Amino acid sequence: MGNVLLCGDFNARIANSPDYILNDDQSYLPLFDNYPIDKQTLKRQSSDTTIDSRGKSLLDLCILNQLRILNGRVLGDVFGKYTCYTPTGSSVVDYVMVSESILDQILYFYVHNFMPTISDCHCILEWEMSSKFTVDDNDCNINMFDKSPNFIWSDESPTNFQTALLLPDIQTQIDTFNKSIIKESQSSVDEAAAELSHIFLSAATNSLKRNKLRNKKIKTKKWFDGDLYHLRNKLISYGKIYSKFPYDPLVRGHYYKLNKQYSKLRKFKYKEYKKSLVEQLQNLHDDNPKSYWKLINDLKNNDNKDHSSAVAPSVALEPDDICKSCSFKSKTTGKGRQQPVWRDPPGGQKYYPSYNVAPGSHTPVLISSQHYQGELDTITERVIQPMRWGLVPSWHKGDPTNVGYETNNCRAEGMLEKKTYKVPLEKGRRCVVLADG
Repeated sequence: MGNVLLCGDFNARIANSPDYILNDDQSYLPLFDNYPIDKQTLKRQSSDTTIDSRGKSLLDLCILNQLRILNGRVLGDVFGKYTCYTPTGSSVVDYVMVSESILDQILYFYVHNFMPTISDCHCILEWEMSSKFTVDDNDCNINMFDKSPNFIWSDESPTNFQTALLLPDIQTQIDTFNKSIIKESQSSVDEAAAELSHIFLSAATNSLKRNKLRNKKIKTKKWFDGDLYHLRNKLISYGKIYSKFPYDPLVRGHYYKLNKQYSKLRKFKYKEYKKSLVEQLQNLHDDNPKSYWKLINDLKNNDNKDHSSAVAPSVALEPDDICKSCSFKSKTTGKGRQQPVWRDPPGGQKYYPSYNVAPGSHTPVLISSQHYQGELDTITERVIQPMRWGLVPSWHKGDPTNVGYETNNCRAEGMLEKKTYKVPLEKGRRCVVLADG
């Protein structure tokens, strides 16, 4: 196996536990000749003092494959800076791991300050690595394309491409290629591959269309005004303060309060912008038809780019389609297949289909009618109702949407240990989350 470099969110906390075998030596024990001995490298440091089950599995992976973690070990992050910031606390869950044989080639490793406009809770990891290789000019005589030709492939392209292969010039190139002798050497195979690629490229040039290269201009959103710019800059600067003082509850509380204000203001500004466009449409329909249709096109372009509110018909779960898909055979009445009863969300809220359901949003679930305390037992055995993604603990008092900590991420290994999830699970408070995809 060659050298390995892994980077990403491993969702594992390993504290400062060693990722290699301590005092690994063959001086006193007879070992196999091919046994790889771990180098006694510099011990890691970490701001996170917690280790969980996934962290132990990650350490086993490192020891088994002789991978070494850069966090808290390499110049630039000698103290093991936090990489994840959430309302419940900070942790180190993002890592960069390399093979032990190339650990000396790492020049530095750096964890950037928390940037809330880039990620919801993770920091950017940056590192630099020195390369050890030489290039022989004699091995670089093959003509290589600088970049992809950017051909457009449509329904008519297969037929047009096959027709182009029958052209006299292309047929002559194909015959020459078939008559050529390919030797069992790297240079001969490379030359044959380049010649075959040239044939395909010539046929594609005669039959397919290409994308035109255009300079992309960054378009600013019309509804993103000065207030949002000011609040965003304030949020970014306070995110840096939060990175320096992750233990301070006042700093943490003020940051997430500011983040909530920024999110609400963005939604409000966008809704006001849409509302102003609708009002202009009503006024320009008769007075200025040209401006009217221009606004219509603007609305279409914005809807195509805003995937958070627009849902494709193929993935939208409408109430009627959901009830038909969840039809069941009744065990008590024996009257054949029945459809569950649809109930709207509580509190007068409306259900909107979405292809990207996030924690805190409403999504349809299938539950037993017994949970409604006899209200629907005589009508149906099953009910479909949109419910909020999350869990309200039984001891919580007050607004159910204002729980002091996150309850939307339940893990199997701790489900029966935490009282928050153990009590409702033992009482049979379950549901089936409905999705299509």
